[in-house]
Amino acid sequence: MVHGQRTLIGTLLAIALVAALAPSVPASPAAPAVQEPWMVDLVAQVGGAVQAVEVLDGYAYVGAGSRLAILDVSDPLHPVLIGQTDVLSDLVGDLSVEGSYCFLVTGDRGLTIVDGADPSAPVIAGRYNTPGSALGVATLPGYAFVADGTSGLQIYNVADPLYPTWAGAYNTPGSANGVAVASQHAYVADGGGGLRIINISNLSSPYQVGELDTPGWARAVAVEGAHACVADGNGGLRVIDISEPANPSEDGFLDGSGYAEDVVVLAGRAYVSGTGGGGLSGDSGERGVACGR
Repeated sequence: MVHGQRTLIGTLLAIALVAALAPSVPASPAAPAVQEPWMVDLVAQVGGAVQAVEVLDGYAYVGAGSRLAILDVSDPLHPVLIGQTDVLSDLVGDLSVEGSYCFLVTGDRGLTIVDGADPSAPVIAGRYNTPGSALGVATLPGYAFVADGTSGLQIYNVADPLYPTWAGAYNTPGSANGVAVASQHAYVADGGGGLRIINISNLSSPYQVGELDTPGWARAVAVEGAHACVADGNGGLRVIDISEPANPSEDGFLDGSGYAEDVVVLAGRAYVSGTGGGGLSGDSGERGVACGR
């Protein structure tokens, strides 16, 4: 899974309250007036918690609260909002872009597929209600891999984005929070189960080939070359050699007083976002560390 940095921005909700009072018909001189219930309608929504970003071909795809927003970032100093979806069923927890489609996970509401062929007017193409709580997603052409909480790794055929179908699953022992896919393997950040390496050469029958227990709570994973970098909660960043998937081993770590929430790897460096202070978060909420290829 390729994530961008996650930050937190405020949520602005504009709501209209419409009160309708019906005339009262007293049953007796002492009877109180009867009041209709308050009617509350959502009329607009702006912003929200940003938990997922991916940048591709001059566009940034941002999970902004309960919407997908698409920005033109060809001039990084002057990003421009191009379009956004209608309000979705829940907050966007993670996303992955494949071709003109963006695959979103929204917790208990599962997998949502957005057609972004026209960035100014992204529309929902398809949905699949996963059995667990969809927390992370990675894609390969025609397939989406969902880290589905206590339901482990769920795999979907999305060759027809309008009608995704279930393709296979592997029930990891922990809680699948994040997933990355490379070659014939899916790498699952499995909460208390650490890093799980799943062979996906046969998508209908995936199986575990390797594992490495991490000291914290594995929340997210990014893979580059022969290394997997795990954002391990209070265990910091763990750098794991996956050159032999059946025998992963830790190559290094960055342990601090912060709580590692997410990680992205670019050109041999891992960028970690988290909460708290100390070695993980620094002044900006991020820190780059070497992650060998």
